[in-house]
Amino acid sequence: MICADLDQGWVNDCNGHSAAEMDCSIVTTHMMLKAAELGVGSCWVCLFDPAKAKSAFQLPDNYEVCCLLPLGYPADNAAPSERHTLRKSKQEVTTVL
Repeated sequence: MICADLDQGWVNDCNGHSAAEMDCSIVTTHMMLKAAELGVGSCWVCLFDPAKAKSAFQLPDNYEVCCLLPLGYPADNAAPSERHTLRKSKQEVTTVL
């Protein structure tokens, strides 16, 4: 479980946005890369109830659960889902200003 401490995250003075969740994303990516380097599989999980996770682990109010990161050794026949290679076109994900 990767959590943001909302009391410690840098806050942009211009818009009040906390970088805590972005920092969690960066850390999670590095954890996944290191795990892969060590031969350990991982999967970024976003579909969960953050309130239930927070309650189950008795996290303080200032903690926000950003994602879950199960780790383990992949089976020899493990393969990505067929949806893994589906991509949107550049036109669908970009806007020229």
